[in-house]
Amino acid sequence: MRVCPDCGAEYRTGFLECGDCKVALIEPNTSPAMVMAQKESPKAILEKVETTPIVEASLDACREIERELLEHQITAYVAGVTTDDAALGSANVSRFSVVIAAEDLAKASELLKGRFEALAAQEGIGSLNAEPIDLSNEIITCPACGHQGALVEGACEDCGLFLGAPDMGI
Repeated sequence: MRVCPDCGAEYRTGFLECGDCKVALIEPNTSPAMVMAQKESPKAILEKVETTPIVEASLDACREIERELLEHQITAYVAGVTTDDAALGSANVSRFSVVIAAEDLAKASELLKGRFEALAAQEGIGSLNAEPIDLSNEIITCPACGHQGALVEGACEDCGLFLGAPDMGI
């Protein structure tokens, strides 16, 4: 359970910000000094430093990664990405990314690598592939499920993992 440092409202696990006060939630036993340090939103903190997006995915997936990063003291926020993508027939296609400080990239990479390896071990499929995948090949081996085949709109035909599409520059 987390609480709002301003109004004291209690939130169940998974919530990061008070819906009314728009401030980061804290653990109930957080010291007053820590409360003051946490009052600034991750986005406001990161506006002062060089940032980099680390993943582009669905809103749910980005929120899950954001939560994991914040729990490990890596400042992060989810940003909407609007593109002009005529191929999809819309001038405003919304995508989401997780943004962190550029200086936290190595720490975030290690955290997410460990997270992926734990999930792959738990599910018993997939493995970490640090080698780049040539998306121009006709047949791609999916690093998540091992399926071999052509990508369908940039994603694995079997598990749906989005790897990118060479013609979209992703």
